[in-house]
Amino acid sequence: MVDADAPERASAWLPEALSRARAALPGTPIDADSLAAFITERAGEVCGTELPIEDLAWAWALGRGDREAILRFEREVLAGIDRVVARVDPERSFADAVRHELRVRVLVGDGAEPPRILSYAGRGPLEHWTLVAAIRLAYDLNRRRGDREDPVEDLD
Repeated sequence: MVDADAPERASAWLPEALSRARAALPGTPIDADSLAAFITERAGEVCGTELPIEDLAWAWALGRGDREAILRFEREVLAGIDRVVARVDPERSFADAVRHELRVRVLVGDGAEPPRILSYAGRGPLEHWTLVAAIRLAYDLNRRRGDREDPVEDLD
């Protein structure tokens, strides 16, 4: 359902939100109309000042393939998934596999589906959203790996 009053409400907080977004993305070219649309679509009934504007701006830049945003995501978020993935499997190779698959799903998409970063709604920190996705993916990969194991090996 489209909220006809949303643009009017957003006009009260959007200029400050865009200013915060610009500050959070130094060196990233900002298309103000596109970023404003991204943020207001996620605001819904919530006042935009209650949203993690910096994380929404970061997600917007990631969804556009911005190099600096991606490098920061690699450094600040993807590098930290080892500790949550270790709950499922402590092997470094498993964490690397989860990180790779997460990178593809979140930042690239699979051709049929757009990058999942575009579904980030700002209901919490982007890092937490990503860590939840990582742990879910780890359990899924572990389950799939278990399905492929040879049951005869268990008899030895």
